[in-house]
Amino acid sequence: VVEKLDIPSINTEKCCDQVIVFDGVSKEIARVRGEGKSLNVVSTGNIMTVMFVSDYSNINGWRISRYVSNSTLDIRDDSTKLSIHLEGRKSKIFSIAECSTDGDDVYVFPGRYWEGYLPKNLTSKTRLRVSGETVSNCNHGGAYDKIAKTCVCPTGFAGPTCTEACGPNHFGLNCSGTCSSFQDGCKNIIFCNITHNCSCAAGFTGNKCEKECEPGTYGANCQNLCGKCKEGSCNKYTGECDDLCEEGYYPPLCQHQYAFLSQAPSIKERSFNSVVISANFQNPKGMGIPHLYEVQFKKIGSSEWNKTSVQEINSRSVVLITVTDLNVGTKYLLRIVVICEDGNSYRGDSVPTLQFETDCQVPNSNIYEMESRNITQSSFIITWNYPVYSDKWCPVDSFQIILQDQWKTYSQELPIIVNYTAYSALLPSRQYIVRACAKTIHGYAPCSKPFGVTTEGKVPGKVRHLTVNSRNGRNIQISWKRPLFTGSIKGYRIQYQCVKRFICEESCGNSSGSLETKEHSANLYNLLPHVQYKIRVAAYSSSQGPFTSVFATTKTTSPDVSPIASNQPIVSKSNTTVIVQWLPPPCPGRNGQLTGYHFSLTSETEKGTTILQNGTTKDLQTSFTSLTPMTQYQVFVYAMTSHGWNTDFKLVIPFSSSATVPDTVQNLEVYKRGRRMIGIRWAKPKRVYGTLESFTVAHHQKGSEDTFSHTMSPNACSGWPHLYCYTINKYLQPDKQYIVSVTARNHEIDEDGMASEINAVTRENAPDAPASLTIRRSTSTSFEMEWELPNLFNGELRSFLVNIEHIDSFNETECCEYFPVQELPVREESPIYNLEVTGLNPASTYIVSVSAKTITMGPSINATYHTSPLAPTDLKSPEVIGMAEDGHSYVLKIKPIHMISSTNSTYLLLVLPPGELSPPVIWERELLGKLIQAVNASFYIVSEFTSVELVSAQETEIGTGRTVTNGTLGQLMDPKLTPGYYRVGLALVQRYGHAISVDLATSNRFEFRAVDLERVVS
Repeated sequence: VVEKLDIPSINTEKCCDQVIVFDGVSKEIARVRGEGKSLNVVSTGNIMTVMFVSDYSNINGWRISRYVSNSTLDIRDDSTKLSIHLEGRKSKIFSIAECSTDGDDVYVFPGRYWEGYLPKNLTSKTRLRVSGETVSNCNHGGAYDKIAKTCVCPTGFAGPTCTEACGPNHFGLNCSGTCSSFQDGCKNIIFCNITHNCSCAAGFTGNKCEKECEPGTYGANCQNLCGKCKEGSCNKYTGECDDLCEEGYYPPLCQHQYAFLSQAPSIKERSFNSVVISANFQNPKGMGIPHLYEVQFKKIGSSEWNKTSVQEINSRSVVLITVTDLNVGTKYLLRIVVICEDGNSYRGDSVPTLQFETDCQVPNSNIYEMESRNITQSSFIITWNYPVYSDKWCPVDSFQIILQDQWKTYSQELPIIVNYTAYSALLPSRQYIVRACAKTIHGYAPCSKPFGVTTEGKVPGKVRHLTVNSRNGRNIQISWKRPLFTGSIKGYRIQYQCVKRFICEESCGNSSGSLETKEHSANLYNLLPHVQYKIRVAAYSSSQGPFTSVFATTKTTSPDVSPIASNQPIVSKSNTTVIVQWLPPPCPGRNGQLTGYHFSLTSETEKGTTILQNGTTKDLQTSFTSLTPMTQYQVFVYAMTSHGWNTDFKLVIPFSSSATVPDTVQNLEVYKRGRRMIGIRWAKPKRVYGTLESFTVAHHQKGSEDTFSHTMSPNACSGWPHLYCYTINKYLQPDKQYIVSVTARNHEIDEDGMASEINAVTRENAPDAPASLTIRRSTSTSFEMEWELPNLFNGELRSFLVNIEHIDSFNETECCEYFPVQELPVREESPIYNLEVTGLNPASTYIVSVSAKTITMGPSINATYHTSPLAPTDLKSPEVIGMAEDGHSYVLKIKPIHMISSTNSTYLLLVLPPGELSPPVIWERELLGKLIQAVNASFYIVSEFTSVELVSAQETEIGTGRTVTNGTLGQLMDPKLTPGYYRVGLALVQRYGHAISVDLATSNRFEFRAVDLERVVS
């Protein structure tokens, strides 16, 4: 049989054809002819035979054979015609197509595809495959060829395992083929090969490969589903997720989980609170390189995993891991999460889990702390609490509660969250036995001891002869007799309730209560006065009987309510009198008939509230006299009955008495005078009664009616800041007597107060001596002296005369120097005057005197002063030589000192440690102050030296740990050194008379290190 098929123009270097042949023919020859060229393709030579995959692989002896030209055909001319001749029996041409470099058929729509005659039950869409198998190493639908030992990839993918995506415009081996020079790429092109039959390029589907893949699909014919993409869709050509993967899946395809163990851990050891597991990290499932692992566990039924610390996976394949902090007798699920090198992990349900249970001991206690409550004639409630005495006990899952009634028993099992049960429909006055048994996962704990409960009995009758025995304004006493009842009575319940008031319509409020007693009488306390109460009493045994009632009234009392404030409580007031008023209290007779009001006038003092006046009245107002002007007062008003008044219930009426003129000024005196001048000085009035506004100074000559006055603001004296001064220098004549008066005025009253008067003569005299001469800021060669004004000038203060007398010196050759008298003019009155004196000799004694001068010189004020000794010029700081042999202290060297000829000098060795210390203990406060000022840091005194001891060099130690001792100037201490920076110093303390001087020389910082201590210990 010869079949010929003419094909339109074809542009290719290689062609492929498929032929349907009868299996009985042993040899087929396909002859391709074009432009005079021919090529024989023999099935037994280079022909690649393709077998059916389907059940139709051998139907009536038919099969499909595929032929590929084994050499290049130069048929790329559009005018070339290609013919196929088949010689043999029962043959049929199936298809002729362009052939890619790796042997795939390529169809471009439209055209270039013919489907010839097919035998019955054969179809061109039958899927063909090589004799091989599909394995997991071949991705995106690739098939594995055992002979070639490689993957045969679907269209659009390449590489040994089909992992390389060709993209939108490439195909074939190593993606070397190009579909188009246009943006359509591989659209409308079908690809065929012997493994996957015919399909569209990656990213397309449809009869003519014209449709793009729907979201969620990708690859050749869109037959692959996207992986676990976070957004649900992937790249239609490559299958890579557009965004991230769902948690736990490996990018970029997100089709496989991250690595996880292939098998669950196993138990090696188990205890009460821990478990040892064995984990095998070999051959994990999923993708990624394992790097770390994390053990997770949770109780059965819990949704949250407990996590342990992340550990690194070591080189060993099997690892023993201890998990702690577990609960006793508890079932757990455990898993190991593998963390890959990129830090991601899979934590889904595919991770294998281990279920285990920790050890525990069945409890051995029978203590259940059972109690009964709400016992009635027919019911009661039982509660229990099972204490845990050991942390190794198995947890209790439930309780079995057993009720025994004579020979019958009733049992119920309750969950652990329930700790009570109720029984009902019981008989009165009957005893029931209850037992509780705790149930654990390993059995029952010992049951409780029998717990007995007796239901209540019958109800008693009414109490008899309920009587009110006594009553007053706040209490009622009642009594009664036992009811006619044969059973035992446990006690009595009393209830009382206010019914009504007798005077006003005001309600009783919540004046009620209840109490219980076993006696046949009771006292009711804290009742309302002058009201009616209803009182009820009932007996009870197992249950309560009926009430018996009686009515009773309370008596009147002192009022428990205060008068009401009036809208205008102050009727009138002056600086010494006031009239106040008020309104009656609400329901005036609530405590009994109102008899009047008690009142008190009070004021606040340093000792508290003071009652100034008091009394009673039946009116709604009262008055007070003899008040102090401009003073705060309070009036207390109380309502009264025949029982008096109640100090807890008062109306408070505050008020302030009116202002008045100030009192007379105090301590008026003439402190200076001249021929035509008078200076006066005074203190403000004892009581101003407001704010001081001004003073008025008036004067007139004795025997004359001509008065001259001046008003001044209340400005203090420049010389005495606590007093007021005024100088009169007009309308005066020499040697005349004048009467001077001063009055004060406040802002509240437009009127002057009473006048204070004093006589003055315009005649100048000698002043008093200056006051308070003191010496300040002294050195060995200078000091500053201060003094105050004389109390009385007796004239116009012109100057101060200062005299300094050198009377003694430690160095007799330097005594005694003469100082001329200095006169200091006075230009204004000041509280303090001062003078700095220099050029003095060290260690010397001086007498200082100051006199005031008016027209003549007054008496002087004197003081004796000692200058301090001069510091030596060769005072050097101690030298730190090094650490002592014990390793805890340092050796210091104190250089020799050539002292001045002082008779009283002491050297102090000081240590200035790191950190803050309290000041050292020094016997004299003045010396302590001078030392603190000189050192200006924390310090302590180690040693004292005399000048004789330091004539030659001395060596001493610090840091010896010596106990505290007392020296001549203060406490001496030498604690052990601590790490840090130190300094040492040598202080010279010199005395002459009352003068003290301190001179200091300190070293540079040196470090005492902790390593020094470590060396000593070692």
